[in-house]
Amino acid sequence: MFRAKLIVLSMLAALALGAVGAASASAAEYGGFTGTETISGEGKAQVFESVIASAKVIINCEKNKGTGSLTASTGAGEGELTFETCSLSVVNGTTHAKEAQAVCTVANATSSIKGQLVAGNTRQTLEPKTGTVFAEIKITGASCTEKGTFKVEGKVSCAGPEGLVALEEHALNCNGASGDELKLGTQEARLTGTLGVKLSGANKGKTFYAV
Repeated sequence: MFRAKLIVLSMLAALALGAVGAASASAAEYGGFTGTETISGEGKAQVFESVIASAKVIINCEKNKGTGSLTASTGAGEGELTFETCSLSVVNGTTHAKEAQAVCTVANATSSIKGQLVAGNTRQTLEPKTGTVFAEIKITGASCTEKGTFKVEGKVSCAGPEGLVALEEHALNCNGASGDELKLGTQEARLTGTLGVKLSGANKGKTFYAV
């Protein structure tokens, strides 16, 4: 049994994948640039919460980074995201205190994501670029009870609350909405957090928005 709640704070631009400006209710494209533009960013304090081997675990990744691209005329995007410097703790079932598991090592996790602005919708769906795996978590350690490789599959719904405003950096908020369809095995998974997105190519430093 593996029931997962994934919390990601300040995730990287790769997850945005065209999601910035999803608050637009009238169009599915970007303004402020033309053609296809690259995006990038950095974040920290991503936390994955799950149940492994009947124990509630917390995987804390101190930082992340990623790159991606947005296409102005179609509102489409894609990118690569990496979660780094991760550690694992187990929540004590009696005291609910977090107990660090030094015997467990959590590898960097990567995601290859695509997304699409949806006209008339204030939310943006992010899903795997290919296949069904949204992210893969690998935990090792000879004495680690929670060791193993765990695949999170499906898609997540996120919002760009200031998508219509011309900004140099946009926030994409993923808050475990009812539109999420993440699963770990047969169990539901949940992702929450905020991602900052900037243009990093020929239009680096310029503002962009949904039109």
